[in-house]
Amino acid sequence: MRIEDRNPKGNILDSGYCRVFGDDPGGIRIAELIRKIQSAVIGNGNELEDLIVKHSKHPNTLSNEKLDDFYLGQENAFVVQMALHDVDEGGKNINLDGLLLTPSTVYPLEFKDGMNFDTKKSAGEVSSLNKAAAFVGQRDPLGREVVPKIVLWNCKDISDASFKCKEGEPMLMTGEEFAELASIDKGAIDEERKKDQLSNKQYLLSETHEIRQEEAA
Repeated sequence: MRIEDRNPKGNILDSGYCRVFGDDPGGIRIAELIRKIQSAVIGNGNELEDLIVKHSKHPNTLSNEKLDDFYLGQENAFVVQMALHDVDEGGKNINLDGLLLTPSTVYPLEFKDGMNFDTKKSAGEVSSLNKAAAFVGQRDPLGREVVPKIVLWNCKDISDASFKCKEGEPMLMTGEEFAELASIDKGAIDEERKKDQLSNKQYLLSETHEIRQEEAA
């Protein structure tokens, strides 16, 4: 995700960033830059899903499906973004980041860039994923085992993750483990992101240099 490509909406003067840096020209430049950086941080999660689709080598890769319109009896399919409607009596909808179908197992998936989660967030993720797993399992015509997984894309060792929900610990999976399971070219994704990281460093240095020059004038 390139910082310079981000275009956050809203008047910068109404943002908290201007309240931190001021509404003078220099303060506005800094506020705009920091807001673009924050936008890129948030956007990285969605970009990861797009990159997974782009670099998937799975022979049946799909995206943006609705379970209502999807044939769940397939033995081999990989879907990025699967919408489940009316999951419980309250009519709750759940959007899975992914769903992997194999001849013997169905994997409801959540993708995470980070690997540190507080108790409330961890418990919420686990509860939602368990509901989705039960919902999918009830509708699988092949009656396969359903194994929900939370993929920590940048985690190399699950023991390094801080996931404060005991129930969810068996769900955790590293990015490398998932990439092997689903036939994803993780190396290509990581390399593409490294190029963006280099671009971001250069952009930040260039912008801060210009701001310093303007402030010194």
